[in-house]
Amino acid sequence: TETETETEDEQTDLRWQAVVSKDDSEPVQRHEAAFVRVGDKFYLLGGRRIQAVSIFDTQSEIWSTGAEPPIELHHFQPIVIENKIYIIGAFTGGYPDETPTANIYIYNTDTDSWTIGDEIPEARRRGSTGNVLYDGRVYVTCGIKNGHIGDHKNWTDVYDPSSGQWEVLADAPRARDHFQAVLVDGKIVAPAGRNSGSVPNDVFA
Repeated sequence: TETETETEDEQTDLRWQAVVSKDDSEPVQRHEAAFVRVGDKFYLLGGRRIQAVSIFDTQSEIWSTGAEPPIELHHFQPIVIENKIYIIGAFTGGYPDETPTANIYIYNTDTDSWTIGDEIPEARRRGSTGNVLYDGRVYVTCGIKNGHIGDHKNWTDVYDPSSGQWEVLADAPRARDHFQAVLVDGKIVAPAGRNSGSVPNDVFA
């Protein structure tokens, strides 16, 4: 029946499938990174050590390599504003006492170039935050201050890219890191994540 056909089509759309490049090109291997779409291209950014941007063109189905960031950037949720990718609430440095970045880092997809953006208020710096864009402003939720060691936060801030201003908002109900936030019907949803355990014995507790 028509209903059964629609159900089969919906199931087909929900299946995973490998995306293989036409020329066997591949992205730079990395972990603790982020993946985001701008226009008709996908961008794989960050990861431990300084890693060049990997770019997948959905029209040509080919991977290419972009510019390296100025510093090591990992544990972040990127925000896309027009043709630029904003890295806010990231970590830099090695495990387990990674350091929150002092500034926002911005990758321009048109020029394949990085710039150092506004400073993050020192008292509100942390990494592994959940970030969403709403009405031109970026909402930064939760995170952890001291790498994988501790000092989890339930903080919420809002950053205005047009003015560079930060504002402290009400705390979230629960602290967490290693998660991604999402905007659903005008609400920030912070699913999953964890409260990293103590180093060295219970880091995954």
